[in-house]
Amino acid sequence: MVLTLACLTGGVPARLQAQVEPSGYDLLIRGGRVVDGTGNPWVYADVGIRDGRIVSVGQLAGADATRVVDATGLVVAPGFIDLHTHSDSQLLADGTAQSKIRQGVTLDIAGESSSPGPRDGMPASSGRGGIRQDWTTFTGYFERVRSQGISMNLITHVSYHQVRRVVKGFDESPATPAELDRMKQLTARSMEEGAWGLVTRFGSGGPQHPEEVVELAKVVSSYSGNYTSHHGSEGYEQEKEIDFAIRVAEEAQMPVHLFHFKVRARDNWGTIGRFVAQVEEARSRGLDITANQYPYTAMFHGWSSFFPLWVREGGPDQFAARLRDESLRERIKTDPDFIAWADEHGWWEGIVLARASSPEVRQYEGMSLAEIASSLGVPDPADVAIDLMAQEGGSISG
Repeated sequence: MVLTLACLTGGVPARLQAQVEPSGYDLLIRGGRVVDGTGNPWVYADVGIRDGRIVSVGQLAGADATRVVDATGLVVAPGFIDLHTHSDSQLLADGTAQSKIRQGVTLDIAGESSSPGPRDGMPASSGRGGIRQDWTTFTGYFERVRSQGISMNLITHVSYHQVRRVVKGFDESPATPAELDRMKQLTARSMEEGAWGLVTRFGSGGPQHPEEVVELAKVVSSYSGNYTSHHGSEGYEQEKEIDFAIRVAEEAQMPVHLFHFKVRARDNWGTIGRFVAQVEEARSRGLDITANQYPYTAMFHGWSSFFPLWVREGGPDQFAARLRDESLRERIKTDPDFIAWADEHGWWEGIVLARASSPEVRQYEGMSLAEIASSLGVPDPADVAIDLMAQEGGSISG
């Protein structure tokens, strides 16, 4: 069992045995196996906390404290950081965040394909958890968080896609000079209001308008922010996506982080070494590029991710209309992107229906598309994917 410390604003000292201050603590954690997050082996130690900060780590046998926690048999560690979350609305729905806190997570990083701000000109709407999003700026969002209270720490990126949606709506054409200036202004304002960096999440292959991303990244870099890229491919076009992230690091002169460093599609298994070498070469040139990798073999997001961009263009309503248009079915099924992206997602044996709205579709929750097609007697699971998505307005997840 792990006992995590949510009050580590000062960090855990690397040389544990040397950090001992006079007794008299607000909180003393005794006898635990301390893992300090630096990569050092664990050690038995006591942890003394005063005024919300760790001030002593070591053998504190003679110390006293207002509150003493016996951590015998437990691991004491810094609070964990969840690098990639969608907690911006959930924390407003339930600020106790027990699903995170009870796992030792004390800092969530939110913002990805969308972010809490900016929302200039966008109507109030219900986000995840049924939360009414009636703020306009990051300042408005953070004020709402503070007023309601949360049990953990929170920072958030500003999403390129969110900024673009404010300026361009669902219009996928390149931004005009005036529109790009407005996007840069919104990005700068978001950074001034507390955003941590810029984040993107594209379909397989990276951005349609790379120059826009680079220009916004330069704005973020001027505020000492970072750029985080959630790969859309993680498979057939991953090399291209990593190349673009490296380009951002070079041209914007900023730290870059990659979500998630893995390989999708069975035919690509075993090729991760090629991408590791790609990142290591960039790092050898002094670029600050890092990546994360999660330790499981599944993912969860909308089925819309394996549909071609032209099908999704124009927003949710037009996406749903195209799914229902029988004249487009064969074009969708034979589109190379649809085939490649479905393969990257596990193909019909690996794509599972996990969440839907209507009872007619929810009955298939937990089943793969291959299993659903078999139960319905439909020869091609691709037809089932399109039919179910049409019924749900394009909103199935799995």
